[in-house]
Amino acid sequence: MEVCHPAVSPQPELAHNSPTLRVLWVGNSYTAWHDLPTTFAKFVSSTGGPTVEFKAYTPNGYTLGDDREDVHQLLADGPWHYIILQDQSQIPGFPVGSKQHKGLTAKSEMVLSKVYAPAAKKCGAKVLLYQTWGRKDGCQQFPELYPDFSTHNNLVKLGYNRYANCLRQATSGELDVTIAPVGEVFEAIQKNTDTLGLFPELYKEGDPGGHPSPTGSYLACMVLYATLFHNSPVGTMYYKPQAINRTTATNLQQIAAQVCLGDTLKEEEWVVIKAPQTPT
Repeated sequence: MEVCHPAVSPQPELAHNSPTLRVLWVGNSYTAWHDLPTTFAKFVSSTGGPTVEFKAYTPNGYTLGDDREDVHQLLADGPWHYIILQDQSQIPGFPVGSKQHKGLTAKSEMVLSKVYAPAAKKCGAKVLLYQTWGRKDGCQQFPELYPDFSTHNNLVKLGYNRYANCLRQATSGELDVTIAPVGEVFEAIQKNTDTLGLFPELYKEGDPGGHPSPTGSYLACMVLYATLFHNSPVGTMYYKPQAINRTTATNLQQIAAQVCLGDTLKEEEWVVIKAPQTPT
């Protein structure tokens, strides 16, 4: 069961003044977990915003540097209003000059410049970069680069800034590129020892410790909404009671609005609770 309460916040700005918003998602399991594209579409609808029509290409482990023919076909299936891009969680943060950056990050930057930038420009799409976050306990595969959440998160934020520059430079500044600062909002909550439960308490075997819980995915949705529509998600109550309760949903909306839009809610006013909780 899903719960939707009427919106009390201002109506979002309709992208391209269209009653339908066409969105292409390209990423991996960080996007696919808990079906973020569908959650986003239903949340936008619950605000009275446009109908979101979307396609998603999110295979496990996919990187923006993979440059697969399936993605080329999806890009050609436009026109799209927005193309939302999310890279593999380690790749954007590899420091410039490192062998990992030369081998992996540079490839993503090249494909962004050679494939995504011209495709977005051709169909008149805006690009929204879905900035991911540091792994909860750092990265065991690259402990010298990512020893903890904060180090990994800060490097990933820098990497997405470089990605944005690549896209803009490839189009001589003509492409509209925005970063959805999901990692920044994760960081704001991590400062409070993640009492909202952005990561699962128990990870599945083989999971490196970075995938979001249902709470984390809902938070990502709030950040993407606030960034894309330049509008606060606070007061619009769409959520799945089996995964997240109303108090948590409200709190995540408030935090996303504070970080993305500069809303004046202070950290001590957050309704900090443990997750998961019994739905209310």
